[in-house]
This record gives sequence, structure tokens and C-alpha cells, in this order.
Amino acid sequence: MPDDYKRYLRSDKICAEVLDKDTGLCAGDSGGGMIVRNDENKRYYLRGIVSINPQVADNCNSTTLTLLTKISTYLDFMKSIELSHSD
Repeated sequence: MPDDYKRYLRSDKICAEVLDKDTGLCAGDSGGGMIVRNDENKRYYLRGIVSINPQVADNCNSTTLTLLTKISTYLDFMKSIELSHSD
């Protein structure tokens, strides 16, 4: 892990790497979601939101780690906001 990432890696983060090197995160992808498939029930779940993605010369990154914010860490907060705005 690059040294400059270590200061951002906390319990509310997921460190991920692109497995398919033909794809990657690009400029403007911050805030995008990381979807994970549950093989048992065949459903897809939002697990993280792109938070820290170093850029490279072509504005895309398929070779380094990306830090995502864990949705589960903030789920109670998001539910409370939803409930406070429901009719």
C-alpha cells in the first residue's frame, strides 16, 4: 500500500484493487458505487462508495489501489435521515 494512502485507511474504508486491468476508475468516478454479488441469494449489494482514487496520466486508474467508504459504517445514519424525511 502506498504510504500516502495509510493516513486515509481507517475502519470506515475498504481498500480495493481492479482485477480486470482493461477497466478502472477514471476522473469523475468519485461517489460511484462498488457492487458485490451475494452468491447464495443471487442479489447485488452496494458495499462501498469511491472516496480516494489516485489519478494517472490518462485520467484513469487500473493499476493502483482505491479506497472506498463502507456503506455499512453509515447505514444507521442513513436510515435515520430517511426516517426523518418520510411522511
